[in-house]
Amino acid sequence: MILHYKIQLRFLIILATILVALSYASDANSDDVTIVNKVDYVRPLEIPFPDDNLFSLRKAELGKKLFFDPRLSINNNISCATCHDQKQSWEDGKETSIGNLNTKLTRHTPTVLNMAWGELYFWDGRAETLEEQAIEPIKKSC
Repeated sequence: MILHYKIQLRFLIILATILVALSYASDANSDDVTIVNKVDYVRPLEIPFPDDNLFSLRKAELGKKLFFDPRLSINNNISCATCHDQKQSWEDGKETSIGNLNTKLTRHTPTVLNMAWGELYFWDGRAETLEEQAIEPIKKSC
């Protein structure tokens, strides 16, 4: 079980590295160009966790169960994984998403990859922490 989490962690770190490299490449056309070599990049050694919510295997297992559990929705019909689909790079692949009551939403479902390094959550930044972001859809479905 721990090996599975280490493999997932390694995958997330590699993906984060690629995304950082791509973000530097997209800035290459700006007037304020900073050249960054691959050699200069230092990969994070671990996933950051808040001091008041440190990692534990039990929490990781519970989080995985809740992520795939439709009982958290108002109609018991969708889970987080309905929109954040692993087969679609943890998003839904749609221009705009479908909501809990089968209504068309105004925004696209973003990927959940690398969210541990995020600074703003939701498209409008209304959640300051990943924990705040995770609870809001559950509150709205009550």
